[in-house]
Amino acid sequence: MSSRLRPAAEVLVVFALAGALAGCGGSSGPSPSIAAKASTTISTGGCADVRAVKASLSALAQVRPLRDGVPALQAAIANVKTSLDAAAASASAILQPELAQVKSAFAAVQRSVTGLSTGNVTQKAPSIVVALTQLGWAASGLASTLTQNCPGS
Repeated sequence: MSSRLRPAAEVLVVFALAGALAGCGGSSGPSPSIAAKASTTISTGGCADVRAVKASLSALAQVRPLRDGVPALQAAIANVKTSLDAAAASASAILQPELAQVKSAFAAVQRSVTGLSTGNVTQKAPSIVVALTQLGWAASGLASTLTQNCPGS
């Protein structure tokens, strides 16, 4: 494999995740009526755990395996898994459908990076890009629900 192809594949993976997660940005916050509804239906801890998922996904988007190393990617993936597990345990029923979609998409990311090394980034890049794109769509849905139902998100 050409050493010139590896950085190109890495950039493709990073841009796919960054672009897919672009929809996860916050807004000015929910309307007062939504905030009032959220205060009666969603715990502060559940919202905080879901915000932690959003933050861990953003951190994952910043990892560049060739620059930071495959262990940095593995650590970011482990952080996403930890935050997803915590959110699934604490989030309200309102957030659970979107969390389930993110968990499913994240499982595909985990499968796509199984056995990833600096030497095989180019071969694995297409499946990683597909999985990251699906994760981005799921994360976008979660971010939208989070904004609507969790004050300050």
